[in-house]
Amino acid sequence: MRRCPGATKDEIIGAISISDPASRFEGEFYEVELPSKVTRLATAIEINSQFS
Repeated sequence: MRRCPGATKDEIIGAISISDPASRFEGEFYEVELPSKVTRLATAIEINSQFS
């Protein structure tokens, strides 16, 4: 696995950022859809980082 120079195994080396109008961050989109999408994206990034 590639890591940031000097990073330990449990150290955070990245982040996911979300931008949208505040009005979109409410209701079902915010409570159900957004967490699901972010989790899928984080999993894909993790898998890709392990095999690159």
